[in-house]
Amino acid sequence: MHSPPWVPTLLYHGPESVRVAKRREVKECVCVEGCPLPVHPVVITSYEVVIRDARVLSQHPWRYVCVDEGHRLKNHKCRLTKSLNTFPPTNRLLLTGTPLQNSLAELWALLNFLMPDIFDSLDVFESWFDVSEMVGERSNQRIIQQEREGQVISTLMKILSPFFLRRMKKDVNLNIPPKRELLVYTPMTPQQITLYTATLTYDHHLFSTLKNKEEKENVEYDVNGRPKRKNRREVDFSLFLQSGKKAEVEEEEVEEEEEEEKLRDFFRASLREKRECFFSPPAPKTSHVRVKLQNKMMQLRRVVNHPYLVNYPLNEDESLKVDEGIVQSCGKMQVLDQLLEALYNKGHRVLLFSQMTTLLDILEDYLSLRPHYRYRRLDGSRSLEERQSDIRDFNAEHSRDFLFLLSTRAGGLGVNLASADTVIIYDSDWNPQCDLQAQDRCHRIGQNNPVLVLRLITASSIDERIVERAASKRKLEKLIIQSGKFQAASQRERDFKKCSPRRSLPYSLTAVT
Repeated sequence: MHSPPWVPTLLYHGPESVRVAKRREVKECVCVEGCPLPVHPVVITSYEVVIRDARVLSQHPWRYVCVDEGHRLKNHKCRLTKSLNTFPPTNRLLLTGTPLQNSLAELWALLNFLMPDIFDSLDVFESWFDVSEMVGERSNQRIIQQEREGQVISTLMKILSPFFLRRMKKDVNLNIPPKRELLVYTPMTPQQITLYTATLTYDHHLFSTLKNKEEKENVEYDVNGRPKRKNRREVDFSLFLQSGKKAEVEEEEVEEEEEEEKLRDFFRASLREKRECFFSPPAPKTSHVRVKLQNKMMQLRRVVNHPYLVNYPLNEDESLKVDEGIVQSCGKMQVLDQLLEALYNKGHRVLLFSQMTTLLDILEDYLSLRPHYRYRRLDGSRSLEERQSDIRDFNAEHSRDFLFLLSTRAGGLGVNLASADTVIIYDSDWNPQCDLQAQDRCHRIGQNNPVLVLRLITASSIDERIVERAASKRKLEKLIIQSGKFQAASQRERDFKKCSPRRSLPYSLTAVT
């Protein structure tokens, strides 16, 4: 952060002992040359320190509260928002490139922080502007129709305009080369299809069982509308009773010997399994399995990203089996392998983003099979010193690094990698702004080459659903934040098409390579 030389600044950070010593400096006025009155310093701090010291800092009569990365306040119930709301609401300023990411509720949270007296009710705000039908499929005509009838977007823009000052790259002569994005659709391998189908059919079998049960069950109701209890069937409980006598039964008879034999078989099988479990020597492990069916959606994402995220094969010594199976078992990896080879031969430098650090581990295993690809890695486990060192070395003038592996959330903000000219998004984020921020790590000031963004999508899978949902969120953001007013119908249609991906590629990579 750079400030004019006449503005006194104070960095309020560090351990508690250091912060306690600086609290006196926060309250002290400083004499500035050319200014007739002493002034308080501009205090610079972090979100974490604000949360820790909110009780002390809120007692100071601040004249202005400025929050960088303002979208951190999109949840009006988060601790940071609650802490900042204890500060005097004299003047407030938010700096953000993404005021609207997922819903109008997030936009309202920012407005509520800026003007709590005006935007005091989320329910009222959402009742003013119902855009639920404007972000789904086939929504373009509904948008135009609603705008003609109710002028929802136009009214919303008029209300928001006094609170927004928006500057975009195209509004400033930054001399940044163009950026284009291509969708690269990849197939699933037989192994992925098997795992994907198994994950899906787990729920389908459950639902079909429940449905069949519901259809077969003929429920009768009494005069009060409650289901009638059915008479108990005759069941032989002799295996559970020490006396061996049959329990009293009503009506329907069952064949005694057949039921007893079924129960005996069941208990024999159960005892056999437990005996084998406790007394049989353990067999050597052949794979490292990660299966958690509590979250089916995450399991599906693991399968399409790489089957080794679910079932990683092992060697005889139970070490991970790192061989060409990493490539052959995954459709995305097969395509990525071809892409990297073509990009490497043409002298490009690549940023490869993924949501999962476990996938970055697999990518590192793959890169051990391609030792000529020099690479670096950045994720949330890296220290600040390691990050700065890797970024500096990657951006060095004569750097031989070809690839930078980054986790989307950790490497999507505050990182300048303009020396790269290609971005590969291995798996898309539900929030499109995260992927856009990741792309801006190289499409920024200092970039001298056109930037190519390649987004890998597994065809006919959850990947397509994620991309479609992200496109809907982008459409909402374009409608409310970027559109000043509606143009002619033909122009509107062209604007809406811009919300969709410009171009997509099938499994063939001829157009890229």
